[in-house]
Amino acid sequence: MNENYAFWKSNTHQFLTADYSNLVTADSSTLAWGTSYLLDSYCRAYNATGEEIYLSIPAGYIYQIFRLAADNDGDGYKCWGTGAYSKGKYDEFCVHVGCLLSTSGELINLIYSAPSILDKIEPVSNMTYRELCKYIIKEATENMIPAFDCDWNDLFGIYMNRPGSGNYDGATKEISLPNNQYLEMASALIQFAKLSPEHTKEYLYRAKAMLNAFRGKLNYDSDGNITAWNYKDEFFEGDWESHLEDYSHGMSDFRAAIMGYNNGLIFSSDDISAFAKRYETVMLCGTDDEPLLTQVVDGTGTKTNQLVLYIYDLTPFGTNIWNIGMKTAAYRKQFTTRDSARILIYHDKAPKPCEFALIGNNGNLFRWEVSVYSCKYTLQISDNEDFSNLIVNRDNILATSVFAEGIPEGKTLYWRVIAANQSGQSCVSDVLSVSSNFQLP
Repeated sequence: MNENYAFWKSNTHQFLTADYSNLVTADSSTLAWGTSYLLDSYCRAYNATGEEIYLSIPAGYIYQIFRLAADNDGDGYKCWGTGAYSKGKYDEFCVHVGCLLSTSGELINLIYSAPSILDKIEPVSNMTYRELCKYIIKEATENMIPAFDCDWNDLFGIYMNRPGSGNYDGATKEISLPNNQYLEMASALIQFAKLSPEHTKEYLYRAKAMLNAFRGKLNYDSDGNITAWNYKDEFFEGDWESHLEDYSHGMSDFRAAIMGYNNGLIFSSDDISAFAKRYETVMLCGTDDEPLLTQVVDGTGTKTNQLVLYIYDLTPFGTNIWNIGMKTAAYRKQFTTRDSARILIYHDKAPKPCEFALIGNNGNLFRWEVSVYSCKYTLQISDNEDFSNLIVNRDNILATSVFAEGIPEGKTLYWRVIAANQSGQSCVSDVLSVSSNFQLP
């Protein structure tokens, strides 16, 4: 495997732009387990390089995909569905829609963090990027998200499966969804909470409830290490019999946890580090020449070579995730996978992060531009300009827009962002006062 940074930077575009025409579809199964991964990889590539092409190509994809949404089940909401899990009969699934909305929202948030392109024409839709963003936000908040309101259970703080709903195949009674399924919608709601001020409170309330429900089901030892967690949990008598989570669905679980941490919701940096430690020290098996993971998160089950996709996002919280990923890619001899964008952004030989600008804040939502060659950010908020007294000091942020909880009102506050990469280099932004001066344009 080529470990040279220049190789990955020059080839990632080629790796991501193979023939993915089949991923522009209304089949929600493909959207969830194919298209959403590709969209997220484009976002990672833009975060690593700042090159506009990594926004323009996926923007064209999501325009076509949203145009394919329809009210096929007659519930009054346009959405996507599939017959793949319901014996050929069309149905709509919370997890599938959550996957697609999460990565679409991620892309729109990145476009809003690149003000210079907002008035350019996106070639597929023939809209400006600003107009396209507003179109996607409107469709998501008026159709796709409320299509699953009937499945929300406020008592347990999760989306459920009810008789007649399409969240889980064959259900004849109300049951809780597996953790990965409601957590994908939690990720989506966090993204669109940043994009729709009129829904921010509601979306964050539900996302926080789901993250809290999941964290309450994790098993920790006395040293704070995660020992295991389940694919699905029993929330009430007669619900599920629990069984342990697998490495693949676990990606959705800790991805939502990372997003929660980024935005000051429920999970701490130590929690995410515990997920990373689980993959590095318990699930990692095999040899350097044949790196493998266990199928089950407690270190049992069959062995697989699938250290892929979202697992790389544990890199800033662990000690060896990226190196394991490089060895895994070499073992598989797959050089053109969607993992290439993550190999690039977390590369340990990346150049020094470039200067970048803070865009502004709107209440407790803070937004800044991408710092090219960085993979993580630290948000600092202080009550003095020399930042000697920090009110917020959140590191290892994997986004360019986050919420900050617990900001005192009525005080003059200042904020800045530090961009860093895995090679240990960093760049500090200018300083802005905390105000309510940024609105979505």
